Amino acid sequence: MTYETQYDYYIKEGILSTHKNFQSSEDLAEHENKRREIFTEKLLLPPKIFKDSNLIEFGPDCGECSLVFASWGANCRLVEPNPATHNIIKNYFQMFNLTSKLEGIDELDVKGFSDSFDSLVTKKYDFIDAEGFIYTIKPNQTWIKLFSKLLEKEGFALIDYY
Repeated sequence: MTYETQYDYYIKEGILSTHKNFQSSEDLAEHENKRREIFTEKLLLPPKIFKDSNLIEFGPDCGECSLVFASWGANCRLVEPNPATHNIIKNYFQMFNLTSKLEGIDELDVKGFSDSFDSLVTKKYDFIDAEGFIYTIKPNQTWIKLFSKLLEKEGFALIDYY
């Protein structure tokens, strides 16, 4: 069987690639410590930059990293094409009393979001997060143009590119 996209593979195979199945505040705290280390020691970005920021995350899967951004104060809009993750995300935000930080979940991929940009986007974002997959979106101009439209002046975009 062939798949058109990485997320298409996950949806059709029923895989939640990064689901950590948090059950307690200790689980979230452990994940938050790992993310804090990445941001402070590797990227030299203090978590306080997320306080009252507007963040859009593409491909959050089940939203564990989104929870960390929200716990740091970010208002989160998530763009996740796999509908199987949406209730997990909502339940997580409720479980950890962060529901007010979840602005919405769009069931779109990057291209679909880009194609619907004018009807979906009413503001710019201080932070764009697209870790672990963005290099699979071709042509690169699809997401580069989208990010340039979404990002506030002096905002940050976090991607990894293999």
